[in-house]
Amino acid sequence: MKPLRVLMVSPQFRPLTGGYERAAERLAGAVSRSRHAVTVVTERRSRAWPSVESSCGFEIKRLWCIYRRGAHLMTAMMSLAVFLLSHGRRYDVWHIHHYGYQAAVAIVIARLLRRPVVLKVTNTKAQGIRATLGTSRWLPRALAGIHRNVQACVVTTAEAASEAKEFGIPAELIWYIPNGIDPEKYCPIEPAQKLELQRQLGVVGEGVVVFVGRLAEAKNIPLLIRAWKVVSALRPGACLVLVGDGPCRNMIEEAVRIEGLASVRIVGEQADTALWYQCADVFVLVSRHEGLSNSLLEALATGLPVVTTRVSGSEEILRDSEVGHLVQQNDEQGLAQAILGLLEDDERRRRLGQNGRAYAVE
Repeated sequence: MKPLRVLMVSPQFRPLTGGYERAAERLAGAVSRSRHAVTVVTERRSRAWPSVESSCGFEIKRLWCIYRRGAHLMTAMMSLAVFLLSHGRRYDVWHIHHYGYQAAVAIVIARLLRRPVVLKVTNTKAQGIRATLGTSRWLPRALAGIHRNVQACVVTTAEAASEAKEFGIPAELIWYIPNGIDPEKYCPIEPAQKLELQRQLGVVGEGVVVFVGRLAEAKNIPLLIRAWKVVSALRPGACLVLVGDGPCRNMIEEAVRIEGLASVRIVGEQADTALWYQCADVFVLVSRHEGLSNSLLEALATGLPVVTTRVSGSEEILRDSEVGHLVQQNDEQGLAQAILGLLEDDERRRRLGQNGRAYAVE
């Protein structure tokens, strides 16, 4: 096959490090390792970020925008349109991550330049493509029509596939491809190594529970804090580690302070999240809505049992393999009991962790 020139349109990308951004970066690296030339176009939200960067075999181009309320979207759309009209013909295929106004700009220009478009649907339910664009108002209806005019649509869960079909994308254009991870990077370590890593990271305790993700409203961290108050009362030696940053961090820190939960550590963004999975005993995900969580896959690959709310990707995984517990949305008592049950049963944690590792590798 002749190497392709692939353009990835990903409004959010490194140095942002959420699951969406990590999945896009992994894909860019994997495509470039397959001898194709990859360019990622994203927003330059800070002047401290380089406008052009080469990394892992692909190129990142960060386009000017004014990252302020009221100016951000319009300036980002203008920059993207100028870049695509000026340089879009250089690329054989355009891969657009997520959907919305910037995706619509790219799809319209791709049609003008006769370039095929692959659209990735990254979420479901309230943030899914059907709920986001499939309304009756005229502007969203116009946006929806544009989004249906693609040559392929990649979804990461069966629920996302169903929503894309209901949205109006033909079934034959929908490709069900779960997010990929590196099982060599995200892997279990020996018990002695784990104890030493816990000591180095300062999280030694009678059970370490970890959350990895963006500290944003959709992740529902206040639910986890309320449940952890129950856990810490019954198992005071346990430790909860929140890995990540985001707009809700100050609010979460204040809630932890008010509740007097000294067993909660918020460590912010980390360059190597693999270490934090490897030092943990249990992984927890409490999102209100989610596609296929990269953090959940990383935790499974590391051999961690999981406790997760019922979101589409999690439900599909736990239907396929016994790897942990599903709890209802906003059920803090159920969440606390699921965490406690795993912390108190070494053999069950080991067995579920082995199941999770096998599932992730497969």
